[in-house]
Amino acid sequence: MSKMVLIAEAAAAQSDTLVRLSDEKLNHLRRVLRMDWDAPLLVADGAGRLLEGMLEECDGGGAIRLGAVRRTEPRPLPFELVIALPKNTTMDWVVEKAVECGVTRITPVVSCRCVVKPHQGDAAKYVRRWQAIMDGAIEQSEHLWRPSIAASVSWSEFLSVPDSAYTKSFAFISELRAVVKSEAEALTETWKALERSRNHAVRLMLGPEGGFADQERSELVEHGFIPLSLGTAVLRVETAVVAALTLARVIRAVSST
Repeated sequence: MSKMVLIAEAAAAQSDTLVRLSDEKLNHLRRVLRMDWDAPLLVADGAGRLLEGMLEECDGGGAIRLGAVRRTEPRPLPFELVIALPKNTTMDWVVEKAVECGVTRITPVVSCRCVVKPHQGDAAKYVRRWQAIMDGAIEQSEHLWRPSIAASVSWSEFLSVPDSAYTKSFAFISELRAVVKSEAEALTETWKALERSRNHAVRLMLGPEGGFADQERSELVEHGFIPLSLGTAVLRVETAVVAALTLARVIRAVSST
């Protein structure tokens, strides 16, 4: 079975085009994956196409010669994860797993309880790092559409720029201790809310370690976010991300059949 690789530069290219590889991508194919010259592979262009390809030596470097289109996928409905920025290693893990779970966009937000608060000058560095992790996750999960990720924004910036593309917005609030409600009731409400989101663009928001502050919870509701819960258990950020995204993906898929 041929290995699938993401070559975003192939998005506008036609069959029989030679797409030059970066040194980093070539090193990955030749040294990590141990691919020989003239080896066949599958190319995802990040824009919904899967093409046949062949690795070729080219002017001291390497390139992919594109072949026939194997299949295409329509652009998926927007499915965004808004995440209160966790510590660096956790954020890397969140980015990887969110892509595997099918998100189309990730927006990091700095809330008041975030431990990590990047300097503005480091924004481009973080985005490059996260995009590289996303690209690896695309190859792992064999998605054909490349998600996007933004530089982290402040809480006030996030709330001040409404995004009309997302017609359904949910915020997962973990603190149920102050609410007179059983876990079964809370999870049933979550299921029904996500079920109603089928055929809609969706954004899911999760808070930092320690949860949202009271004022932040109120502001989210004021800005149209519907509060949901994953139950009474206190989950780590990475656990909550996978649980929330998987739950939403399964419910929306089942509801649309």
